[in-house]
Parts: sequence; C-alpha cells; structure tokens
Amino acid sequence: MEPRTILVADGDELVRRALGKTLAADGYRVIPAASTNAALQVGEPFDLALLDAFLDESARTHLPRELRRRHPGLPIVVMSGLPAAGPYPFADAVLAKPFTLEMLQTTLALALIGR
Repeated sequence: MEPRTILVADGDELVRRALGKTLAADGYRVIPAASTNAALQVGEPFDLALLDAFLDESARTHLPRELRRRHPGLPIVVMSGLPAAGPYPFADAVLAKPFTLEMLQTTLALALIGR
C-alpha cells in the first residue's frame, strides 16, 4: 500500500520543513507549498490538505473552497494560531497552534478515516 500523501501549505519554511519531517517519520508522503498559488498548482494527487489559515490573504476562504471544488471529499485540516478568528467553513478540523505531535497525528488519522 502506498503512503498517504498530504499537501502542507504554510508560508513559513521552517514550519513546512518540520511538518514534512514529522509526517514523513509517520509514514506520510508530503507535498510542500509556500503559498495559495503554489498549493493550487500541485498537479499530483493528495489525500489530505493541511493548511495554515493565514498562509496569505486568500488562504482562509479561496484556497479551501477551490481545493474542495477541484477535489470533492478532500479532507481539509486548518492550522491556526487564532482559531477563534474563524469560522473555517471548508475545514473538516482546526488545529489550534501550538499543537502537540499527538494532536496532529490524531487529527490527521481521523480526517483520513474512510479515504
């Protein structure tokens, strides 16, 4: 069975790298994206999108809405340092920053159930 692939969209390179290493250690394949535009240009399939809510100006609404349009049923998890700044209507789950490794693992596993 091939590893699940996760799109990680975060404007902070250190965060992308850290999440990439963490997720790879858990057996996931990671596609990093530094912007909404980069995330929308990904041409290969992925099983889940992990998005920073404040990636850029269009990350809270345009990016998740467009991902849902292009990939119906795609699980979307939003990471936010200001979860109360929501709502995040296109998100299946919101991870409040800072989050623990266990919170990340549990949230992703639950979002991927049935996929």
